Amino acid sequence: MSLLLTQHMIWTMIMVGFTLYCERRLLRRGSQEVSSAVQKYDWWGAALGKGLASLGFLSLYAFTVQDTSTGGTLEATWLGVALLASAIGDLALIGQSDRAFLVGLSSFFCAHLAYLFAAIWIESGGGAGEESMLLLWSFFASLSLTSVATFLALRYFWSDVPSPLRVPSAAYGTVIALMVAAAFARAYTSGCMELAFGAFAFWLSDLAVAKQRFQGERLPLRGFATRLWGLPLYYLAQLILALEATV
Repeated sequence: MSLLLTQHMIWTMIMVGFTLYCERRLLRRGSQEVSSAVQKYDWWGAALGKGLASLGFLSLYAFTVQDTSTGGTLEATWLGVALLASAIGDLALIGQSDRAFLVGLSSFFCAHLAYLFAAIWIESGGGAGEESMLLLWSFFASLSLTSVATFLALRYFWSDVPSPLRVPSAAYGTVIALMVAAAFARAYTSGCMELAFGAFAFWLSDLAVAKQRFQGERLPLRGFATRLWGLPLYYLAQLILALEATV
């Protein structure tokens, strides 16, 4: 399975690099609005790169559920929904309008809900009552930490968030705090620490998106530097979740 992850990681990171190259070309021209033939090529190049990068974690998920006994479980179904919604959301975020951002935010909101269900689900004969209680207590303990971290992040960005996006952003912050807490709890009860790392990496990559989106006007190249670590971290998180969330 490690070889499978390595192969998909190489493919995904190559596509991420191509995406970043196209995005930087767009930003060097001062805008991501598609107004010339060259910009159109770069915009579609970034869209293609993101789509192919997302194909990396989607195909990893397909191979994972095919090679294990988790393929027909409700947990694996929720995981598939989460990955697909994430792929749609990432493509939507290529656009710079508030409408495109809301579409992306809504898609990722649904993805985190699905990740939440996948992380806390215990099959009806697969876990004893004690295991369920341990998962529950671990979840609430983790939630106390993720809630504080998310509150501080929202407070940091709040003055820069446009009024129409404040409620959706707060709702999104809430659901990702729940998802990360659920992943931490599941990692603790299952012993799969990679799952916790993947969820935390996802949360950090969202901070990079918020930094570029809400404070990019004050940063060189509209905050492209945050993309250099945020985008690879996001895809790394998705690869880990695709491989590990069915434990």
